[in-house]
Amino acid sequence: MKTALLMNGAAGSVEAQGELAHDRAKQLGWDVHFSGERKGSELARELAESGYDMVVAGGGDGTVRQVVQGLSEASRKVVFGVLPLGTGNDLARALRMPLELEPALEALARAEGDSRIAPIDLLSLTHGQSVSVCANSVNGGIAPLITEQLDAELKAKLGPLAFLWAALGSLKQLESWPVRYRVDGGAVRESRVVAFVIANGGSVGGGVQVAPVAKPDDGFLDLVVISAEASIAELTIAAIQAKFGDLFKSSCVEHVRAQSIQLVEQPADLAFTVDGEIMSERLQEVRVLPSALRAVMGELDG
Repeated sequence: MKTALLMNGAAGSVEAQGELAHDRAKQLGWDVHFSGERKGSELARELAESGYDMVVAGGGDGTVRQVVQGLSEASRKVVFGVLPLGTGNDLARALRMPLELEPALEALARAEGDSRIAPIDLLSLTHGQSVSVCANSVNGGIAPLITEQLDAELKAKLGPLAFLWAALGSLKQLESWPVRYRVDGGAVRESRVVAFVIANGGSVGGGVQVAPVAKPDDGFLDLVVISAEASIAELTIAAIQAKFGDLFKSSCVEHVRAQSIQLVEQPADLAFTVDGEIMSERLQEVRVLPSALRAVMGELDG
């Protein structure tokens, strides 16, 4: 397959891992492109429409989302791949891709021959006057507060554990938000929440499994609501359980599988992150788009 690797930033500005990825991609016969000051979504769309068979996002969750957005807008549909070079790499985890550079490159390079290309779902987001897509998750409540605490130094020191560390720290100054919402157009539900997560993949923040049963190819989104009625002790235990895939054992967690979530009423200070990036507009609705994108899977079920 004719393949393009799209990396964030400019040539010469990437770190050692990115430089190695660049060199190995060239050895595989791939073309390497850098987004520079352009939007990654625009470049991804152009690459898809210019004749490439596969476009690989080389970077963290933000880069991945930009590439997914661009490919969803392209008039010509191509295969999507993830080369995990970030801290979280949660979509790569959902796609069961290796998280180490060399095994991930090998999985991508042999994708066609191994029949590891499969359709995955995306999430369609209505926010303000805009509609966009994401591949992994939308997180409301405590998650944006955690994201604001995550700096480069903390990520470098703790890696994927940085999110959990920041989450436990955020519980000391716990906030909660009243939310009214509909599931699949049904009756309005009301909750006071610490977290309001709409997931396509199972994890956020580098493997924190907020929706351990979620799969990106099942035609459903997973809504996970963490109630503000829980005590600090219960929430601390829940945060630790999430790291090990046991969050649904917590009594303060509600889980619903659906195809759409509509936010009927929410406070102005309730923020959301989309695949790890804070949204600037108010979220109104999330819908699943079944089999919207063909992607390289690290492993296939069955």
